[in-house]
Amino acid sequence: AGPPKMVLADSAADSAQTWRSAKGVKEPLARGQTGLSVFQSLDELGGLLGGTGKAKMVWESVRKGEDPFGNAEGVSGKARAVLAESFAPIPGVAEETVSRDGTTKLLIDLEDGLQVEAVVIPQRGKPTAQGDPEPRTTLCVSSQVGCNRACDFCATGKMGFIRQLSAHEILSQAFHGLRVIRERGLPQLNNVVFMGMGEPLNNPLNVMQATHILTDQNCFQLARQRVTVSTVGPSPAAIRAAGEMPAMIAWSVHAADDKLRRRLVPTTAHKMTELRDAFKDVLTDPTRSRNKKSFMVAVTLIAGVNDGLEQADELVELLQPLIDAGIKIMVDLIPYNSIGEGGFARAEKGSVDLFQRRVRE
Repeated sequence: AGPPKMVLADSAADSAQTWRSAKGVKEPLARGQTGLSVFQSLDELGGLLGGTGKAKMVWESVRKGEDPFGNAEGVSGKARAVLAESFAPIPGVAEETVSRDGTTKLLIDLEDGLQVEAVVIPQRGKPTAQGDPEPRTTLCVSSQVGCNRACDFCATGKMGFIRQLSAHEILSQAFHGLRVIRERGLPQLNNVVFMGMGEPLNNPLNVMQATHILTDQNCFQLARQRVTVSTVGPSPAAIRAAGEMPAMIAWSVHAADDKLRRRLVPTTAHKMTELRDAFKDVLTDPTRSRNKKSFMVAVTLIAGVNDGLEQADELVELLQPLIDAGIKIMVDLIPYNSIGEGGFARAEKGSVDLFQRRVRE
């Protein structure tokens, strides 16, 4: 069965209810069903396989990037028989493209013939006064096929929305990232970022479930501060509800001015100050851990559109209340990459440098 049809709630109450259902209200799983996901919690998977010992073998195989369906050395024959009978296979990879720096783009085949991208990004690190930082690998995953946010400068936004990815399909990308790391001898997986295809907060049930499995210490074993969900901020209600995720949250701003923001992200339905205040509520929630009070803000810089000092000043003004609240902000400036349409051009390095210096002032 495909993923559920999702409608993102506009009210805080409806949105909170949607996320609560992702956390704990779901149909019980039982042996004898088919199409089950191997990416279940240890207890759930153990119940389906006939013991937590079998589930541990499966998860050890997944963390090594070895397909548990065919791993005769690491997974018992009985467990593999149940997997073959009742579980959906892990989606395969149609194409792997490797760049000179080791970055690997994965084109993943879904069961219905659609495809999504994931990207494995090894980072060797640059020398510092304290010594060489540990090399690490970041995995960028998709949350939807297509996207309904219609960002004017984004190839996925031009596709329109096709469908949600299930948690199984999202976590399959994490598995393939681990497989590539093993096969190519890359540094260990350090970060997973939801910055691929789709708007994560428009797929709340499956993204919530995926973040819980990614950060479950019996499953993928990532620390919560090593998983980042990046969003344009569909609504204040969605932002506040997303604060319940076991992950960091990042905001794709692109423009602080409301008029320019609507030009770049035509589906923007709220003032930027309203979205900012929702993020502030999440980040200053006293129940959140201190490391969650760090906040990444991303801006795609387009020549002559949003790369000027005026736009830098507007960004600082927008973010000042967050800074005043003690939130540590990291601004990620991303020069635009052409998608072959839209009439946009990449911001010049000089403009990027000036923008960066102005923000730092």
